[in-house]
Amino acid sequence: GVHAAALRGYLAELRDALALARALRRTLVLPRWTCYVDKLWAGSDNIIGMGFMYPGSQDAPFLPFACPMDHVLSPAAWAKAEVDYRDAAILD
Repeated sequence: GVHAAALRGYLAELRDALALARALRRTLVLPRWTCYVDKLWAGSDNIIGMGFMYPGSQDAPFLPFACPMDHVLSPAAWAKAEVDYRDAAILD
């Protein structure tokens, strides 16, 4: 779906941005991404039936929304890899 296609593009964008930041020895500013599904931190039996939103959030539709880093990437893995980065929010 839309989210999977967007994610593929985001990862390609991130690969290029990371390569450029490393080549220039600069801090990577993460790109702004849009989420088309909510990330569930706990299991749900019917996420598709809930419109890809966390159960209980259907009364206030919010999709799509600006993705926080941890919806797409693992902050722990980035810390372990010692990648110097900043969230796009620093540009606000």
